[in-house]
Amino acid sequence: EPTNHLDISGREALEDMLGGYEGTLLLVSHDRYFIDRVAERTLVFTNGSLIDCPGNYSYYREKVFEQGGKVNQCVPAAASSQQQFRMQQKEQERNKRRLERQVQELEETIERLEQRQSELAEILADPDIYQDQPRTALYIKELEETQKNLLASYQEWTIAQV
Repeated sequence: EPTNHLDISGREALEDMLGGYEGTLLLVSHDRYFIDRVAERTLVFTNGSLIDCPGNYSYYREKVFEQGGKVNQCVPAAASSQQQFRMQQKEQERNKRRLERQVQELEETIERLEQRQSELAEILADPDIYQDQPRTALYIKELEETQKNLLASYQEWTIAQV
């Protein structure tokens, strides 16, 4: 039982953490309140059979009541506006975190490219470098490629900021 030895604030923290998790969880519990707060799909083992019910335990209980105590299957109800709102919020939070990661990665890439551009400009500012034409050509080519990548990264960063 995941909630047996937790105080109220511990239970709430666990529920919040599990509710924000984007992956799949398999919870086994006799704590109906906990399942109601966390589950979006319920598997019920009863009388030697398995009932797969979209929604939480309360939704399953509603179906049992509606069907006179015998539920062989759970037909999903149209998601309530509150459920739809919660699902939209979760999706928006996932998108926001993804964009924040993308922006962070782009900023790191831009910093690295700016540093390399500065190094190459410093190398090419030295008149002695032009004594070795093949090496100079490589540095110039690398500088052009770095500038092209830097421009593309700036554009991606600008789009990600919007």
